[in-house]
Amino acid sequence: GAGRVSGWKLHDKEKNIWVADFDSDKGRQLFVNGTRADLAAYEKLNISAEEKSGECIYLNEKSLLKLAHPEDMEVVSNQEWKQRRRRVEKLFEKDGRVRIEFNPKAWDANENTPMRNVYRLDNQYEFLNEPGEYYRDKREHKIYYIPRPGDNMETADAVFPTVEKLIEVCGDNPFSYVSSITFDGLRFEYSTATIPS
Repeated sequence: GAGRVSGWKLHDKEKNIWVADFDSDKGRQLFVNGTRADLAAYEKLNISAEEKSGECIYLNEKSLLKLAHPEDMEVVSNQEWKQRRRRVEKLFEKDGRVRIEFNPKAWDANENTPMRNVYRLDNQYEFLNEPGEYYRDKREHKIYYIPRPGDNMETADAVFPTVEKLIEVCGDNPFSYVSSITFDGLRFEYSTATIPS
């Protein structure tokens, strides 16, 4: 359920950021030597307002206006027992603040509910600052990663899952259950969520 990411090259020596090509439109997770990497994140949020429609939020961080590809960004919030993610449609300055508008599909997928308790922004190159973090550039089909201690990027086993379901077993109808199936000698690993919820 995954593709191998190889051919890593040192991109930024000072920050120890490595880059590799990976051509897939799906997937949102990276595993390096069996350990899941974290999306590069920005957590020092100062939310000034949210429109009641839930289609946007306002932040006071003017530095976000300098992001090269804000449309790659995801806004993360914790609401009750759910963690919600919404992809950014656009980001611009309005009335002295930064307005972030969400992708309409993400709005629908989140049951048309406002983004309460927003605490993090994910997936921007400019957010890369800790070992074990990565950023995925969808336009250039590249993955950027800061190695953890012990990672040798010339020999690292890097995997990027691209499918949600490794196997699906279904009956003919809701009342026709599947039973008496045994899987022997198979190993299932590396599935992913392909889009923000």
